[in-house]
Amino acid sequence: MITLQELLIHFETSRKIGPASCQCKCPVHYDSKASLTISEDKGKLLLHCHAGYSKIRFEEKEIRYVTMDRKNDTYKYHKKSDHAVLCNLPSRIRAVKAGYPVYIAEGEKDADTLNKLGYTAATAGSTSDWRREYAFYFTGAKVVILPDKDEPGMKLKDQIVKDLRHFAHSIRWTITSTADKGDVTDSLIKEGHSKKELDELIAASENRGAPWLFTDGEGARAKVKINGDILADSISRGLPYLIVRTEYITNTAATR
Repeated sequence: MITLQELLIHFETSRKIGPASCQCKCPVHYDSKASLTISEDKGKLLLHCHAGYSKIRFEEKEIRYVTMDRKNDTYKYHKKSDHAVLCNLPSRIRAVKAGYPVYIAEGEKDADTLNKLGYTAATAGSTSDWRREYAFYFTGAKVVILPDKDEPGMKLKDQIVKDLRHFAHSIRWTITSTADKGDVTDSLIKEGHSKKELDELIAASENRGAPWLFTDGEGARAKVKINGDILADSISRGLPYLIVRTEYITNTAATR
């Protein structure tokens, strides 16, 4: 274990205040009075800054972002860009291309819970965090929305459905928790539901296809067809591109 004398080498020492204690300048703030006490007691090294700290809140606080330029080994600070990008975007794109469903949860904690179970999940954030331009990343995707069980969660779900309906191939949503304000993490961790139960719950939910898809006929004779007029209308509204793939039409199951 490092000794007191070995530790003191790394500090600007002001004075000794005992056989095993020194007053030093604290390196984590501007310190002109040597407010940090470093001492040794019963084989343990103790550090205590007597200056104390406070948190100052500013109105209209500005958060700055850092962009890495790995090619030139540089970085730059800048304000938040107007161009919104979902976290962990590459995995979402791979899932869409492979035909796997993409899950949207309200919080980062819930997205992490789902990802650990093998799902491909993104977080929508709160109602103020979701942005309409995110819909582009779900073009042709089979989407499953798992909102929190409260009014804000349902409002967020409605907004996502509205924004995605002309991009996603299909959309499902379901409440997963029985608790008030509960979420998918509560359902799986606190309430003890299994992944199989979650899959069954999702499979039982309504599968809303893209607005240009419709079902012709009933039962075994039912066929999913494309309404060309609605598809043309969607394209005329300036959407970048739309995907309709045969394997999506014949297999609209939202679970793996």
